[in-house]
Amino acid sequence: IANPQDHTCVHIAGVGGLAEVEIGRLAAEKAASGDVRAFADRMLKDHGPANDKLAQLAEEHGIDMPTELDDDHRAMRDHLETLSGATFDLTYMRGQVADHQKTVQLLEWEIISGQDRALKDFAAETLPTVLRHLEMARAIVTELALQAAR
Repeated sequence: IANPQDHTCVHIAGVGGLAEVEIGRLAAEKAASGDVRAFADRMLKDHGPANDKLAQLAEEHGIDMPTELDDDHRAMRDHLETLSGATFDLTYMRGQVADHQKTVQLLEWEIISGQDRALKDFAAETLPTVLRHLEMARAIVTELALQAAR
């Protein structure tokens, strides 16, 4: 049986997953840097299946999955739509660092505080991928910042 932490995790991870795909599509189209485009493509490739698995678990547990972005992610998407070039790339990637840091904390919290075994397992299985994404995003931000300083 899912406890309140499980419900919260599904909701926050669901919104985050939607944002990764929607904002990732935008970045795949608009990114100036090949590294940023490749990262956005990776987000689409990795988050699609994870979103599907989370949706399946949520349905099995009677937890409503979010179907649209929250205000913060909508504001980020809308802001990114106004940007281009190196400014777009750096803003997108900094957002990815922040979002992946939050997701790491969320998954760790679910592993410790969640009650439902399947949701805890999902969090444990997903955490290494999110940590890899965070590491990649940080490296790209560093590289973009170095390029901008030259």
